[in-house]
Amino acid sequence: MRKTTSRALILSVGLVLVVALAMFGMFLWWLTVEWLGGGERAEVNNMSLRSTAASEDLKAAAEDGELTVREVNKAVGFRWAVERMHGSLDVVAYFSVEAVKEETGLCILYKINLPLGPATSVTRTELPKERGNCRELSMKYVRSPDSDASVL
Repeated sequence: MRKTTSRALILSVGLVLVVALAMFGMFLWWLTVEWLGGGERAEVNNMSLRSTAASEDLKAAAEDGELTVREVNKAVGFRWAVERMHGSLDVVAYFSVEAVKEETGLCILYKINLPLGPATSVTRTELPKERGNCRELSMKYVRSPDSDASVL
């Protein structure tokens, strides 16, 4: 009877240890896959929110009738290019996040209607990263000097 009781006790303790190890393994999996991945998803979401907020920042910056390099840097960061088109300024900006495996990027075209002033509107369009300016902006770090020079 004592042997049977001790075997049952050993079996119970062994079963509890196996369950505890399984739960610990599941916790480690969650920690590495879900928790770290959740942080990356938050960063990518943040990047998208920043690119959306930049539309309002550019509009506010253009209300005084002038748009400077410093104002564009403040709105979209340092990876951007500008081109004057008929009736608009086209600002192509590249937003990026360093993920665990690779860089994730977002290329955005901001079309700022001319003339600049209180009635200026800004439209935001997501572009494929392979498109001309986007590819160049994503391949290198472009630092536009912070200056009060006009982008026109």
